[in-house]
Amino acid sequence: MNERGVGEAEVVWDYYCRYPEIYIAVASCGGANNNVPYMLSIAADNHDSRIEVEPNNEEKNATVLTSLFPLKGYIVPNDDVDCYHLEFDGQVCDFRVKVESFSNLDVSLTLVENISVPSPDATSDVEVTRKSCAVNQNGWGGSEVTQYFSSGKSDFYVYVTAKVQSSQKEPVYYITLETFSEGSYEREFNNCREDATPILVQEEITGELDPGDVDWFYFDVLYSGTRAELSLDGISDKRFALDIEKSDGTTIYSGKGTTNLSLRDLKSGRYYLILKQDEKIGVKNRYRLFINTYSNH
Repeated sequence: MNERGVGEAEVVWDYYCRYPEIYIAVASCGGANNNVPYMLSIAADNHDSRIEVEPNNEEKNATVLTSLFPLKGYIVPNDDVDCYHLEFDGQVCDFRVKVESFSNLDVSLTLVENISVPSPDATSDVEVTRKSCAVNQNGWGGSEVTQYFSSGKSDFYVYVTAKVQSSQKEPVYYITLETFSEGSYEREFNNCREDATPILVQEEITGELDPGDVDWFYFDVLYSGTRAELSLDGISDKRFALDIEKSDGTTIYSGKGTTNLSLRDLKSGRYYLILKQDEKIGVKNRYRLFINTYSNH
């Protein structure tokens, strides 16, 4: 801690440590106090289970976050990184993570998914594939919320960092894990064919496009000769691209700013819909997507 000026106190806010002993070293950054002593005070308290435990700046020491209650975290010092491991009690569910702060913090979060798969290399049992997304849409005192994810069989971690204004306020934030039963919305990570979100015909699905984001969906056509009607609402500037592909990768439609589309005489099979937003668009776009199909069967 060395974040305040000459004659100002350095403060470690509500530091709960995972070790049985703590050592404190005090040093001068300039000058001496030959006549006036400095004061060092420690207020000890039992750990509150709703407050993060340090050090938790990497995954092996991550603080456990469940949906039972929000956790209170501190950005101390200013370059602090807090890591949380999401736990779902063995249940597969949809979820999102929210971080809320006050006016002296500008928080950002990064969600990481670790997927363990059997390794082709005989020297190790599994290999871990990592996917991540960063969320930093709002400024000082704002909240950051991830998109929806499915807990599946992966390990999820969340990293929280923040810019801290020089003030006497506690550099505190609250982090919440919200869980849901399956709903009609896009689930990340869905930026490739293998992770495409399924679309149920005649059911509206909601999603979000971040700058440079790519969202993949798929829908199934049961009978050849089917007509599909597609509507997309909510992206007001229309600076996005929409492609539709067959399961073999053949593109049957490609356009920009398309909000209504009719596809006729489709053969039976699986079709993929890809939405892309221009990286130059600096805002998140929330949209609604609806597909209906018509056949003679």
